[in-house]
Amino acid sequence: MLSAESFLIIYPEKQRMIKFNRQFDPHSIKLLVFDLDGTLIDSRLDLVHSVNAMLRHFGRPELPDELVLLT
Repeated sequence: MLSAESFLIIYPEKQRMIKFNRQFDPHSIKLLVFDLDGTLIDSRLDLVHSVNAMLRHFGRPELPDELVLLT
Protein backbone atom coordinates (compact mmCIF):
# COMPACT_ATOMS: atom_id res chain seq x y z
CA MET A 1 0.00 0.00 0.00
CA LEU A 2 1.35 3.42 -0.90
CA SER A 3 1.28 6.22 1.61
CA ALA A 4 2.36 9.84 1.86
CA GLU A 5 5.43 8.61 3.74
CA SER A 6 6.59 6.80 0.60
CA PHE A 7 7.21 9.98 -1.36
CA LEU A 8 9.35 13.08 -1.03
CA ILE A 9 8.78 16.27 -2.99
CA ILE A 10 11.90 18.44 -3.00
CA TYR A 11 11.76 22.20 -3.40
CA PRO A 12 15.36 23.48 -3.13
CA GLU A 13 14.45 26.99 -1.96
CA LYS A 14 11.49 25.93 0.20
CA GLN A 15 10.86 23.59 3.09
CA ARG A 16 9.96 20.03 2.25
CA MET A 17 6.23 19.40 2.06
CA ILE A 18 6.37 15.72 2.94
CA LYS A 19 8.70 14.02 5.39
CA PHE A 20 9.35 10.31 5.47
CA ASN A 21 11.07 7.94 7.88
CA ARG A 22 12.85 5.57 5.53
CA GLN A 23 15.18 5.77 2.55
CA PHE A 24 13.41 5.90 -0.77
CA ASP A 25 14.82 5.55 -4.29
CA PRO A 26 12.31 6.97 -6.81
CA HIS A 27 14.05 5.03 -9.60
CA SER A 28 12.93 1.78 -7.96
CA ILE A 29 9.27 2.46 -8.81
CA LYS A 30 7.99 0.02 -11.40
CA LEU A 31 4.30 0.84 -11.18
CA LEU A 32 2.32 3.71 -9.75
CA VAL A 33 -1.45 3.44 -9.40
CA PHE A 34 -3.76 6.36 -8.67
CA ASP A 35 -7.14 5.47 -7.19
CA LEU A 36 -8.81 8.87 -7.15
CA ASP A 37 -12.40 7.67 -7.26
CA GLY A 38 -12.19 5.44 -4.17
CA THR A 39 -12.78 2.07 -5.80
CA LEU A 40 -9.79 0.43 -4.08
CA ILE A 41 -9.47 2.46 -0.89
CA ASP A 42 -11.32 5.32 0.75
CA SER A 43 -8.81 8.06 -0.08
CA ARG A 44 -11.02 11.09 0.53
CA LEU A 45 -9.14 12.23 3.63
CA ASP A 46 -5.79 11.74 1.86
CA LEU A 47 -6.95 13.97 -0.98
CA VAL A 48 -8.14 16.65 1.46
CA HIS A 49 -4.77 16.60 3.24
CA SER A 50 -2.86 16.73 -0.05
CA VAL A 51 -4.85 19.69 -1.37
CA ASN A 52 -4.43 21.61 1.89
CA ALA A 53 -0.69 20.80 2.08
CA MET A 54 -0.27 22.24 -1.41
CA LEU A 55 -2.26 25.35 -0.48
CA ARG A 56 -0.19 25.88 2.69
CA HIS A 57 3.01 25.48 0.67
CA PHE A 58 1.93 28.31 -1.63
CA GLY A 59 0.79 30.51 1.25
CA ARG A 60 -2.90 30.11 0.51
CA PRO A 61 -5.65 29.46 3.07
CA GLU A 62 -6.75 25.88 3.58
CA LEU A 63 -10.15 24.74 2.36
CA PRO A 64 -12.78 22.96 4.46
CA ASP A 65 -12.93 19.19 3.90
CA GLU A 66 -16.43 19.40 2.46
CA LEU A 67 -15.39 21.91 -0.19
CA VAL A 68 -12.44 19.82 -1.36
CA LEU A 69 -14.62 16.73 -1.55
CA LEU A 70 -17.23 18.51 -3.69
CA THR A 71 -14.80 19.14 -6.54
